[in-house]
Amino acid sequence: DIILQLGPVVGASTEYQDSAYSIGITDTVIATAYTPQGLFYATRSILQVLKADKKLPFGLVTDWASKPDRILHVDAGRKYFSLAWFKNQIRRMSYLKMNQLQYHFSENEGYSLESDTYPQIVSKQHLTKAELRELIRFAAEHYVEVVPAFDMPGHMEAILNHFPQFRAS
Repeated sequence: DIILQLGPVVGASTEYQDSAYSIGITDTVIATAYTPQGLFYATRSILQVLKADKKLPFGLVTDWASKPDRILHVDAGRKYFSLAWFKNQIRRMSYLKMNQLQYHFSENEGYSLESDTYPQIVSKQHLTKAELRELIRFAAEHYVEVVPAFDMPGHMEAILNHFPQFRAS
């Protein structure tokens, strides 16, 4: 049996409450965490050990992320990445307990996010607003935050080609 429960994590600092968990393994596996996110990370650790060894060793482990941001930065301004590709990366990220996806959508080579206000700047291949909402929802289910990454004043050729009046002299 595997029991997931919210509660205090023995040996973990409250500074790391969001990600902290403990797993006690005897005849039963008991994962305890301060938060649902911590319990999610505990299940990732259980899956990783089962994948590697096919069995769980008896004992107690306490773990937490000592770095608050564990990031994957994706440059989607230069190259198109589909919603399915992003979801696959989020699954991988969550397995590794990474918690932030930086979505870099504007670059000299393209602008990869739908815009109703300025549709002329949008690349042929891009994510729609509905796809972005789905991505954000899916990421949240895996405890991954989607953060927009937008470089300026540089890296804006795709936009400035349509609005040359905004170029620096």
